[in-house]
Amino acid sequence: MFEATRVKIRNKKTKLRQTILKSALVVFLSLALALANNIPLPDAGAATIEQELQAKQQRLKELENQISQTTKDINSLVKQQNTLQNSIKIFTAQISQVTTQIVVTETKIEIAGDKITELNGQIRIKENEVERVKQNLANLIRELYQMDRSDSTIMALMNNDNLSDFINAVSQIENVHGRSYELLQDIKELKVQLEDNRAEVQEQKKELEQFEIALTDQKNLLDNQVKAKNDLLVKTKNQESIYQALLAQNKNEEDKIQQEIQDLENKIRVQLGERTSPGKKGLFKIWPMNGTLTQGYGNTGFRSLGYSFHNGLDIAAAAGTPIYNVYDGTVNGTGSSDKAYGNWATVRYELPNGRCVVALYAHMLKRSVSDGQSLKGGAVIGTEGNTGNTTRLLYGPHRGFHLHFTVFDCEGFQIVKSVNGNYMVPVGYTYNPNDFL
Repeated sequence: MFEATRVKIRNKKTKLRQTILKSALVVFLSLALALANNIPLPDAGAATIEQELQAKQQRLKELENQISQTTKDINSLVKQQNTLQNSIKIFTAQISQVTTQIVVTETKIEIAGDKITELNGQIRIKENEVERVKQNLANLIRELYQMDRSDSTIMALMNNDNLSDFINAVSQIENVHGRSYELLQDIKELKVQLEDNRAEVQEQKKELEQFEIALTDQKNLLDNQVKAKNDLLVKTKNQESIYQALLAQNKNEEDKIQQEIQDLENKIRVQLGERTSPGKKGLFKIWPMNGTLTQGYGNTGFRSLGYSFHNGLDIAAAAGTPIYNVYDGTVNGTGSSDKAYGNWATVRYELPNGRCVVALYAHMLKRSVSDGQSLKGGAVIGTEGNTGNTTRLLYGPHRGFHLHFTVFDCEGFQIVKSVNGNYMVPVGYTYNPNDFL
């Protein structure tokens, strides 16, 4: 009976030894994993890249401040008397503005490239961490199983009949699972970081493509502005009298265009009668373009230009500034001309109150949407320019780069052929855009 008891005790101790051996293996693996995660890794050039990024970001802020000041100068010039000297100043300021904008875009391209380099470096470091951990684990497992039992510290412990040693060994087991779980979470986090880094690289590459497209557009715009300035000097022979004669010659045509739009919209307003605006402050959560409001909606007093009612908002900014869709909708019209609204697009919006409006985005340098296209709020409609009436010698108060933004009621909205030329003009019952923004 005594012998049977001894056998049972021996069997229990054997099982306990096996359990502790397995647990000890986990402890060793966990320690190896922890050490692998904490091994200092080479970070060649990371500090230098970060310093270069900070320097370029600072330079970018300085350039953008410079562009902002030039925009203010242009807005001041366009309010002054329309003389040849003043027009040359406007062209010169616009050329300077576009030139600086090109430097800004080139800097953004460099920053995007630096970020991609930095992210790729982080990806390589994390991939090396994973490979190092895998290799350490493989080596450790191989060494543990090839170890001679008589030389093993673990087996020496197992062969010790001291009860206190067993109790101490058992107490270590309780901490193993918790630490193993933590290390498992570390591995998962490492994987998430890798996926995030790779996704961010793709986003930076998309931005880089957009910057490169913008750079091409800006260089083309610069060429056009230099040519326009030179053409003006050639046509006027740098003489004020010739310039004023050209202004008088073009004034009649400009007046007809503006009067046609105003007459059509007045006719629609009479047909529909007075309507309550369906707008609600903040309904359009996105401003159509970041810039300066240079002309509001309503009576303007610009009777010298042949019209006295401004049917939208004018917002000025640096050439090529992105123009954003203000609400979820569908493009229901586009057009291009060297007169009236120049390059334009209209987008139809179904409102929560059951009403419907159409927004006009006009004078764009480049249009990025097409008829029938569904757009989310915040999508890029195009880039700011000075196409249409704004390119004429008779700039009036609308000289310079700006976005013209109008909101029409869907009922009565039309896109009609102008009687003054072979181009289309959107017209309708207008509301104050400020009711929606």
